[in-house]
Amino acid sequence: MLRSLLKPSPALVLALVALLFAIGGTAFALPGATSSGTAKPNVKGVTDSVTVTNGQTGIAKATCPAGYQVFGGGYVGTGRHTVITIAAPTRGDRSYTLNAYEPPKNIYGGIVEETANVKIVAFCAPIGKPLIMG
Repeated sequence: MLRSLLKPSPALVLALVALLFAIGGTAFALPGATSSGTAKPNVKGVTDSVTVTNGQTGIAKATCPAGYQVFGGGYVGTGRHTVITIAAPTRGDRSYTLNAYEPPKNIYGGIVEETANVKIVAFCAPIGKPLIMG
């Protein structure tokens, strides 16, 4: 009876190994990598904007420079009723695209005459290199 209390089960051993990895982390470096602490950020932000008025649709497209690939983006706008139908990286392209629509003026629906400005940003990273955020 006492011997079975001292011998851990295989599940307990596996759980302890997993716990050690979780606490210690699993980060590793490739041969020749250094840790100088002076790595400069390599993520670029590219912007574009579009202006739409009542009843109009507009497209903004921010394209990453050659050698870079888009990995995300975002937008900010001034219109109260502006509808963003898509805001996403473009498939097969190096860009982030946004489609904006400003509904027609409708005094009964509370939609007033409005001009909206929408600005987008594409976050670009060098292809084949690790991201270094700053």
